[in-house]
Amino acid sequence: MTSTATTTKKLSVVPLRPEDIPRCVDIYLSAFSDNAHSLACFPRGAPAVRTFWEAMLREEMADPDAVFLKAVDAEDGEGEDEEEAAATRSEMELVAFAKWNRPKTRQEQHEQQDEEGEEEHEVQLPVWPAGADSQLCQSTFGEWARAHHRIMGDRPHWYLEMLATDPAHQGRGAGSRLLRYGCEQADRDGVEAYLEASPGGARMYHRHGFEEVGRHETDIRRRASATGGAEDGNGRGESYVNLYMIRQPSPTERSHQPSDT
Repeated sequence: MTSTATTTKKLSVVPLRPEDIPRCVDIYLSAFSDNAHSLACFPRGAPAVRTFWEAMLREEMADPDAVFLKAVDAEDGEGEDEEEAAATRSEMELVAFAKWNRPKTRQEQHEQQDEEGEEEHEVQLPVWPAGADSQLCQSTFGEWARAHHRIMGDRPHWYLEMLATDPAHQGRGAGSRLLRYGCEQADRDGVEAYLEASPGGARMYHRHGFEEVGRHETDIRRRASATGGAEDGNGRGESYVNLYMIRQPSPTERSHQPSDT
């Protein structure tokens, strides 16, 4: 009797690499193609939008406090050793990616505030690409960043800044795998986790223990018409709601907490 090794599709979570950035931009632009805010801020027909996203991701990957991860479609074959499996995972199709930010200690936050000044949490925003609705970007991203500071204060926390899944792979749990990484790190550190979400994405976050603590509503049509925006009308004519959500650490998982020194 002969036997053959069976292979099954599964998802693995591994660090993101710089060469993955173009694929990540593809995923982002597809994943948020029905998101009114994303369409208004970053019109898909504007060539500068893609250049902007690739440059921004490349710059942010150099941040030592940022953790970029990807979920890849891996073949799990019997008989592979760990080194072979890791090499295989690195070459498999990227189906989702995330950016988590590690917690800063209170001392680090105070030092950062001293450098930036004591005025109401001055937000550093990028120069928006040609074709973008710059006023909408400035208003909403600025307010969301200020809300993050108001809500979390100087409490150390893990922050999920970005999470996107290829629509062709929705429902496979890729987003949950990437979300779980930060939740487990927060539990280990004994700190909260924070994120922003659209109402449509909130269900997954609720399942992982996140609760809404505030929200911000924007009239996309009014702001877009006031600034010109994209001419194709995408993302116009509706109110966009952004939720602020916090997850408390699981007491049973705590092993250590970031020091204030």
